Amino acid sequence: MDELKPCPFCGGDAEVIEGGHDSLKVRCAFCHIGTPAMTEEDPIEMWNSREDVTVPKQAENR
Repeated sequence: MDELKPCPFCGGDAEVIEGGHDSLKVRCAFCHIGTPAMTEEDPIEMWNSREDVTVPKQAENR
């Protein structure tokens, strides 16, 4: 499985969630922002296909 980038909003760790009907989604374990549940497209690729961001200071202290 591909390595997940940290959350672009809070810097939290991302996780892959398995859903019904063989769907997957990626979401932040801290703030819960994430991709929609997908069966045809790769949610990991969607999550990781963004510009790198600077992690907010409050997220670095967790």
